[in-house]
Amino acid sequence: MNESLKKHDLEYVARGESIGIHNINARLKMLYGEKYGIYIDSSEGTGTKVYMTIPYRQEERRENGK
Repeated sequence: MNESLKKHDLEYVARGESIGIHNINARLKMLYGEKYGIYIDSSEGTGTKVYMTIPYRQEERRENGK
């Protein structure tokens, strides 16, 4: 699964042929770059973990406190 997620074929997504995790992964990479996206760690009989890596962006504080 992770190998196919690395490909993130945006044309595949644009044609509407991608669903679910592949679609989300391709969009994350398109928005934030190659080092971001989804990684899946799965072990039979133990469970599956899905990690999503996105950049941290701290909002600037406005002078009026809003």
